[in-house]
Amino acid sequence: MKNPFSTAQPVSKKLKICFFGPSGSGKTVSALTFPRVALIDAEGGSDMYAGRPGIAPFSILRTKSIQELREAISYIRTDNGRSFDTLVIDPITVFYDVQKEALSRASRTGDMTVREWTRVNGAMKAVYAELYQLPVHVVVIAREATEYETVNGELRRTGVKADADKALSYVFDFVLRFSPDHTATVIKSRGAALGEQQRLSVVHWQVFEEMALACSQGETIRVQSEDDAVESAALAEEFQDRDIVTRFFEAWHAHGLATRDILAALGVTRASEWRYGLAAADEAVNAYHSRTSRRVASAR
Repeated sequence: MKNPFSTAQPVSKKLKICFFGPSGSGKTVSALTFPRVALIDAEGGSDMYAGRPGIAPFSILRTKSIQELREAISYIRTDNGRSFDTLVIDPITVFYDVQKEALSRASRTGDMTVREWTRVNGAMKAVYAELYQLPVHVVVIAREATEYETVNGELRRTGVKADADKALSYVFDFVLRFSPDHTATVIKSRGAALGEQQRLSVVHWQVFEEMALACSQGETIRVQSEDDAVESAALAEEFQDRDIVTRFFEAWHAHGLATRDILAALGVTRASEWRYGLAAADEAVNAYHSRTSRRVASAR
C-alpha cells in the first residue's frame, strides 16, 4: 500500500484573529492598526476613527447584508493582496443576528426551529470557511454575550463568550477578549504565546507582526471546508451505487470507449476509487474522449 503521508513543510498563511468584548473596549481601534485595512462596518463603529491622528487611512464598506459581506470576501480573494493586507469585520454579531431575524420571520411560526438554526449556523460556517482561505489577515470583531449553563435544572451564568455561533472560536487562530480598560485576555493562541500570562496591556499590530512574518514563508495550502468534505463524501457514495456505475459505463461504451479507457480517463483502477461524483466523472471521460478522437483524426 502506498504511504499517504509526506514530511510536513513550512506553510505560508495569513493570521485569522477574533476580538470580542463589551462596547467601548478598544476592539475597532486595535483592528485599525493592522496594515492596509479593508473594513466591513455593520454598525458605525469606525465613525470616530477615519482621519484621526495615528490611524492610517483605511477603506470601508457599510453593510448589514450577509450577501454583500460574501461578495466583499469574494473580491478580497480575487484581489489576492494587491489592494489590502487586512480584512476587518465589525461586528460579525450583526450578520449573525440579521440571519436569525430573517429566518425567524420566514418561518411559519415566527420562531426559530431546529431547521432555522441549522440554516443560520450553516450560513455562518460558510462565511468562516471563506475567511480562513483569504490571502490576507482577517480580524473578526464580535460583541460580548453572557454564557449560561443548566446546573441541577437551574440556569446559571458561567462566563462570557463571543456573541456569534459556536463555530467562531474554533475557526480562528487567535481569540482575544477585551476589557473596558482596553487590555485583553488571550482566550486562544495557536502556534505562539501572546502577552504575559495570557494578558496584553495593549493590543495593536505589533503584537502580531513578528508572528505574521514567521508565517509568510512556505507552501500555500487550501484547507477543505466541512461542507466541501460532506459534498465529496455524498458524491462518492452516489458514484459507488452499482446501478449508477453500470449505467455510466454503458453510456460511454455506446460512445466506443472500452472499460479500460474509462478507468484511464478517471485515473483509477476501479470505479469505487473515484471520489468526485458523476458530473466530474462525465467531464473527465468526455475530455479524454475528445483528446483521443482528435489524435485518431490527425493520424488519418
